[in-house]
Amino acid sequence: MIKLIEVVVDPTNYNPEEGQVTKSYSLRDFYINPKFIVSIADNDTLNSLHQKKPVIKDLMPETRFTKLSVACGMHGTTSYNILGPPEQHLTKIRGE
Repeated sequence: MIKLIEVVVDPTNYNPEEGQVTKSYSLRDFYINPKFIVSIADNDTLNSLHQKKPVIKDLMPETRFTKLSVACGMHGTTSYNILGPPEQHLTKIRGE
């Protein structure tokens, strides 16, 4: 098992002026068996949002996020938002 930090996205309420749901973001520890990881890639959505305005207070503007896809049996994959760039997680996955 490896420990990662997941970015949790929680919808809070609907903003009629913006025409969309307001979201809050938080962090939590996330443990995963690396054998079930199917793919990792830059999370362009969170990276873009964070560059405009920090999604999580106190994170540096250069912070990057990863989209992690995990095998879920016959149901395909589940994706998680992970704190940090894909390159950083590759070293953990490989056990380096």
